[in-house]
This record gives sequence, structure tokens and C-alpha cells, in this order.
Amino acid sequence: MKLHTWFRQLLLLPAAFLLAGCYAKSAPLPALSSDLVVYTCLDTDISEPVIREFQERTDRIIEVKTGTVQELERLLQNNRISETCDVVFGISADALNQYREFWMPYQSPCADALSSEFHDPAYLWTGFSAVPSVILYNTRVVTYREVPTDWNSLLEPRWKGRIAMADPTVSPASAAALTSAANASDDPKRYLTQLAENLDGMIFTEQEQVLKAISDGVCSVGICPESKAEQLRRQNLDIDYIYPADGTCLLPNGTAIVSGCAHPEAAAEFLDFTIRTDTQRILLSHMNQRSVRRDLPLPAGLPAADLLPLADMDYERFSVLQSRTLDTWNLLFTSPRGGDGT
Repeated sequence: MKLHTWFRQLLLLPAAFLLAGCYAKSAPLPALSSDLVVYTCLDTDISEPVIREFQERTDRIIEVKTGTVQELERLLQNNRISETCDVVFGISADALNQYREFWMPYQSPCADALSSEFHDPAYLWTGFSAVPSVILYNTRVVTYREVPTDWNSLLEPRWKGRIAMADPTVSPASAAALTSAANASDDPKRYLTQLAENLDGMIFTEQEQVLKAISDGVCSVGICPESKAEQLRRQNLDIDYIYPADGTCLLPNGTAIVSGCAHPEAAAEFLDFTIRTDTQRILLSHMNQRSVRRDLPLPAGLPAADLLPLADMDYERFSVLQSRTLDTWNLLFTSPRGGDGT
């Protein structure tokens, strides 16, 4: 514990003891108020190291609220975001762009190092990382001739019940991948219907369950972020992956300061921290994610973005397509299956 935090808590102890004497002995001590409230949709293995490091360096008391993009959208639609948090972290660029009116413009001193596609033109949001979607497969059970080449390959009858995917209503990465896949076809609704039939219930609540199902051979192929697939491949497991030839999305997730929030200065400091060189290096070295900074290299072994078969990344158009995709998907599935596919 750093000196400032220790000293602040020490000053609060006498008041806490006095209050304790006025109530029953079981009454809890009063909680310290937060210096910053962060709302994130990122997996904890990505968000926690960044938030924890920021807290240790700044000695701020941080409250973290986690949820899905859909839960965030409900807060925005009900105009309750400013009373909920100060900053949103790890939110897909299409969602950030769709709700631009809720964000406070802020240009970080580090922003000059970012590629233009990784921040809003008016700096209403700033990118944190960018991860394309891939098709993962188990090399023990998928022969060389069977390896999928594109999203349409997943509709082949031989994959029925052998495809794994995280629930797109919970996972932003799955939602983005599903949107790319459906809209690469001539008939998105027909594609989604056929994919739902081929999945045969193998929809999981978390990305880690998808990875395990494919690593264990329970499923043969699956949809996941490049960073997760690369993590498995580096463990020398019987795993490989392809970038769908009919278009994958390199959709960044980013950070935005909530307009009218209680702690704008702390929120700006946190946003700065997310794109600092040392923070972005953590993405490369420990999370296999692509940095949004131009002055940092790619993680070893990953192809440059201009070599990937990328889908259209117009954020406004993608947001509309994703809403349509999820609306159709929700009509096909009422709830995801469990981690064992049952």
C-alpha cells in the first residue's frame, strides 16, 4: 500500500470508530469513496492488469464495473451513464461511435502516436487495442484438406456440432465476427440461420470455454479473436488458425470519458495511461494484441494489417449491420448452451 492511501485510511479510522460506537457492533466500517469509476466490457485477463497498474502508479481508489455492451447501451439509452461511471474502457469502436453524444472530447498528449483509424476525429473516443477475428481449428482432427478458408466454410455439413463460438450477445468479439461473417454472404439472414443449425447448440458463455473445447477436441473449429488463437499456438498445442478470405474485421476497442462525470481529471489521466508506450507494450508482450500506436511493432509472427483480408470498417455502417445481425440472432437463439455444450 502506498503512503498516500495509508495516510488517508489512517485519518478515517477515528471517525470510523466513533461511528461504530453509535451502531450495533456488527455494522461495517464506511467504505472509502472512489477517485474513479471504470466501466469495462473487456475480459478480466486484459482489463485487470491495466487497471491495477494504473491504481498502483497513481494511488487512486478505483471502482471497476463490468458488463456487456448491451448492458452499457441500456444505461446510455436511459441516460444513466454519468451517474454510473466516469470512463468506459474496452468498448468496441462502433458502439462508441453510435453513442458519441455521451462522451467528452479529450485529445491525449499521446494521441499523435495513434493511427487515424484508431481514434475519433473529434477525440470523443480513443483506441486501446485492435484484434481481428479468426477461425481456429484443432490440427489433430482437422486434416489439411478440411481446413476452412472463409466464413462460408463453416456452413459445410461436416462441421455440424463441431463448431464452437462464444455467445455474441455477451462477447463483443463474437458479435463483430458474426457480423463480418453474415455480411460477407449474399444473404445474411440465410447465413445466420444455417450457421445456427450447424452450431447445434455449441455456443459458450466465455471465450476461454471456446478455446478449451477446441484444444480438447470436443469441437474441431471455432470463432475467436486473433490474440486468443495466437496464445494457444504459442503454447505448442495442436492448434492453428486462418484469417477468413471473405473478410475479417479489425475493429478497435477504445476508451471514452463520460460527459458530465464526477471525476473528469482522473478519467483523462486513465485514458492517457491506456495508450502510453509502456502500457501498450504489455498488449504486445503478454496479451498478443495489436497496439494502436504507430511507433510499436506487431507481436512476433503476426502479419501486418495491410496483408489481412479486411472487411469494410466504416464504424457507422458496421454498427447498423451489427444491430441487424444480433436482432436476427436473438430470434434464432433464446439462450446460450453451457460450457459443456449441453
